[in-house]
Amino acid sequence: MEIYRFSGLCCMNDEGVKMLPLSGAVLSIMGIAIRHTQMGHRIEGSTSKYEMSKEDKLNKIYSYMVILLLHLIKQQAEQRTTSSWDRSIFNSIDNINRTNKRRKSGGYYADSDVLQEIINEAYPRAIKEASFEAFEGKLTVNQLEEKVERDSIKRKAISLLKCN
Repeated sequence: MEIYRFSGLCCMNDEGVKMLPLSGAVLSIMGIAIRHTQMGHRIEGSTSKYEMSKEDKLNKIYSYMVILLLHLIKQQAEQRTTSSWDRSIFNSIDNINRTNKRRKSGGYYADSDVLQEIINEAYPRAIKEASFEAFEGKLTVNQLEEKVERDSIKRKAISLLKCN
């Protein structure tokens, strides 16, 4: 059996071979987690593979939602569109719908209520990003907010998505 000694951030064996860089705190937490799971205890805050997978899907939907809202905001504010914006909207919708679809069991990860919640969370980030792009980045977030109807953009976003 090899004996490892831990110094600083590196774990080395007696021959001086570097192992994974781990801090003492990480090793302590790992030891506690291993002991608890060996004793059959559930570690608080841990999630199942399914829960993490669903959370990852929702985070991915959020990211695409920011892009969708960003381009809908620019369209409404500037009263025009470009083929690039249209393509980004199309791709965002497609990616949201594809990510949201459950493959094996059917249905969706996020129903219309959850999608509405994601839209509400993503809108502030989208309006901020849009302020850097719309009107060549010359408007502040507040000035851009005055040029768009928030609720109209949110309604349009939800109407473009498949969730029923």
